[in-house]
Amino acid sequence: MTPEPLRLFLDNVPETAQKALIALASAESLTDKVAARLIQDVVSPDLPAERFVHALHYASFIIGRNSEWHIEPEARRWLVEQLNQNPEMMQAAHRTLLQIGAEEDPAGAGDIVPSYLFGAIGQAYHRAALDPEEGLQLYSRAYRPQLTGEQWLLGRLAEEQQETGILPGDAIEPAFLRGMTLYREGNRAAAESYLRRVVESGQRRHEVAIAAHLLGRSAQRRHDRREAERLYRLSLDIGEECSDAHHQAQVLHSLGNLLARRKPDEAEVLLRRSLELEEASGNRHGAAQVLHSLGNLLARRQPDEAEALLRRSLRLGEEIRATHHQAQVLNSLGSLLRQQQRWQEAEDCFQKVLGLSRTDVDKAIAFLGLSQVAEARGDLGEAASYMEKTVEAQERTGRRDLIDRHRTRLAELRRRLGGQP
Repeated sequence: MTPEPLRLFLDNVPETAQKALIALASAESLTDKVAARLIQDVVSPDLPAERFVHALHYASFIIGRNSEWHIEPEARRWLVEQLNQNPEMMQAAHRTLLQIGAEEDPAGAGDIVPSYLFGAIGQAYHRAALDPEEGLQLYSRAYRPQLTGEQWLLGRLAEEQQETGILPGDAIEPAFLRGMTLYREGNRAAAESYLRRVVESGQRRHEVAIAAHLLGRSAQRRHDRREAERLYRLSLDIGEECSDAHHQAQVLHSLGNLLARRKPDEAEVLLRRSLELEEASGNRHGAAQVLHSLGNLLARRQPDEAEALLRRSLRLGEEIRATHHQAQVLNSLGSLLRQQQRWQEAEDCFQKVLGLSRTDVDKAIAFLGLSQVAEARGDLGEAASYMEKTVEAQERTGRRDLIDRHRTRLAELRRRLGGQP
């Protein structure tokens, strides 16, 4: 059904103007210069393109943003459907836009030419209309793990082309790109539906390995350990087939942490393999994280090695100035030293956390550690004071289970002090 503002416009312009507007829908965004060229090259060189474009700005379905402008999404969706019913016009329009991106000076991006035409997004979108297989390859190569406006647009355009039949219905690239963008935005529930489609494709590709890893993390957060392990092992297998050492290191780390309690011996093997890969690639941040996990795993069985691993992790964190990582490792190291009754060293670790970290989770752990150290030394007043701060920090995190547990502990300390709970 034609959107009402668009229908009113089309009913009052000649057929060549209707074709011009349909041709303009081939572009995600436009400038006046590009719109005029598109009309002249694709529709008719005799149409007064500049006057038409100028008049078009008065239409309610045209949305301006500085020098660039675009057609309102619902109106553009209908126009794209009309464009795709005319393969000759559709291909001519996309070919022209590719030529503009190749010929024009990138210095004019955003003013003379829409910015997206100069990048991987424009290449993927417009090439896919001419050669879907090549377009899918370009979409895949354009993916970046960072959350940016470009990555959001990349996923949206890929999904659009799949919905309109330009890209094959079984192609995983659109679902992968949209899923990854949603995941980076923190919308994990929506992301999982897209990522699950990628995994369920059964393909042995890098995108599937990444999707399986992220779905495994989600399953682990839901405490579905069996499903998490299945997805991690699938992700690891595909990562090995793709010879992606960086991905393997990440999944080995995740799987090692998952198995730490149930299968500590296998977990140790996995974490040591992950550490080898991270160190071989020179990824100091990754190595620091795995050293932390390995130190925690060995804390009870091999405390001396665990301490050495945690201190290595801490040094790396200091070298790369990762303050949050340092705080996490100091909490782990403080707990290990407390278990060994090295009270002053443990206290020093926890106090350093309070000076480093801005997160309530880290602070709550440090305050708890300080409370336990004070109690072990027999200072119940200080233990209760730190436990109060533990509860306050936990309340800001919203962890109901931990809040209740620490309130109970605070009440016990107060009773021992002779006060009221």
